[in-house]
Amino acid sequence: MIEAALKELETTLQTRGLRLQRHSGRVQLTTPRNCGHDRKVPRLEETTHLSRAALETLAIIAYQQPVTHPQIDSIAASTRTAC
Repeated sequence: MIEAALKELETTLQTRGLRLQRHSGRVQLTTPRNCGHDRKVPRLEETTHLSRAALETLAIIAYQQPVTHPQIDSIAASTRTAC
């Protein structure tokens, strides 16, 4: 189920200038390497672990986008009270 959703997201992103990068069983949303950026962009192998709050926020953004900061706060607050 997750893999199917990732494939669908990957297809959708092809027209938006973004891509899913996979490394060691993890997935990261990135810009293509040929997008013209000169600065060094951290890749999966260079990243550190995210906090639970950061992962929750990213999950909300990925599922609800486009989403505003107040909407994220509202959704996050409702998930915290439901637990």
